Amino acid sequence: MNDFLQLEAKIVARLNEQLPDLQVYNTAGAMAAEESSMPYTALYVWFVDAVPGEAMPQHQQQKVKQNWTVELAVKNLFQVQSGEGARQEAGPLISKVLQAMIGWNPDPKRYIKPFQWVGSAHKIGYSPEGFIYFPMQFSIEFIFRVQE
Repeated sequence: MNDFLQLEAKIVARLNEQLPDLQVYNTAGAMAAEESSMPYTALYVWFVDAVPGEAMPQHQQQKVKQNWTVELAVKNLFQVQSGEGARQEAGPLISKVLQAMIGWNPDPKRYIKPFQWVGSAHKIGYSPEGFIYFPMQFSIEFIFRVQE
């Protein structure tokens, strides 16, 4: 594996393909986002961490679990105080993200387990500007092989 973070581009492409009406941003876009200039509905993808697993024979390869967040941001000004409008709009979009990600394996020869939805330290958030933020964390497993 020459690029440990190569999944970012694949996740963005998958979400663009499966949810063509939404704008999808990678890590750089997520970090630069400001509510005043954000689209009303968008997805943000970023790398969370990698968890090393069992080392394989001769220690030339090791299992790795990578965690990625896909965060849905929806702005809806209907009943901003309660967030009801944003929640109503977000619900079907959350389902579409889950449909696109759960069980997806971008390369079965490389990844030993497909993406799974897992718990996250990031919690749902609301802003006074009418945004709801719904983070979903996904993990995937692969074998990292040392190249000699």
